[in-house]
Amino acid sequence: MLPAEGAQLFAVLGRRWTPHVLFLVCQRPARFTELQRAVPDISATSLNDRLRDLIRLGFVVRRAYPGPPLSSCYEATRAGRALGEQLRQMVVAAQQGGLLA
Repeated sequence: MLPAEGAQLFAVLGRRWTPHVLFLVCQRPARFTELQRAVPDISATSLNDRLRDLIRLGFVVRRAYPGPPLSSCYEATRAGRALGEQLRQMVVAAQQGGLLA
């Protein structure tokens, strides 16, 4: 049986857009609007929920900068970058195995 922490992780990763958002913040820190533009079909509410989940699990941090105007950006933590790399390797393996076009 999967430990509770593992089940929680897979529940979050299984939500639509979560891996995509994680990949984006692993590439470079990004503002909310940059992330929303990079994933055109995601709603602001869904993006906010995914970021909140990733922050809660320790894979992303939100950094606030003083203004005016006030601004913030999201970036992957060390754990987030490690997870992003593991997900990337899974995609490569699936491509090499002919599972993805």
